[in-house]
Amino acid sequence: MKVNQQEQNDRVRGDDIIAGRNAVMEALKSGRTLEALYVGRGQHGGSLGAIIARAREKNVPVKEADVRKLDAMCSGAAHQGIVAVASVKEYAALDDVFNLAAERGEAPFLIVADGLEDPHNLGAVLRVAECTGA
Repeated sequence: MKVNQQEQNDRVRGDDIIAGRNAVMEALKSGRTLEALYVGRGQHGGSLGAIIARAREKNVPVKEADVRKLDAMCSGAAHQGIVAVASVKEYAALDDVFNLAAERGEAPFLIVADGLEDPHNLGAVLRVAECTGA
């Protein structure tokens, strides 16, 4: 079975999901980076309207979705008609790393790990980084 690109993009891990009106609103208020906001098809009234407006102010894409999709996204947890997909990590630009090091009066310390296949190798790299003060 062929999966279209949109379905592939909509698949997320459970730890990236924020479900429920209060939880989503608090994530928006806190400034957490959200990739997308999914709202149950036809559900825009009440507090959902305020959440959608806040998301649009923050340039978070708002998508309508079938309630079954929302159920699947949050493994059946109570989503109250709204699910947000959060960014796993906020990444810093390389210039930001160099600027922060300069502000602290430190030399920048970077680790570039490309092509690691053995998890033990990654563990060794992380232990060395910790011992060197990274």
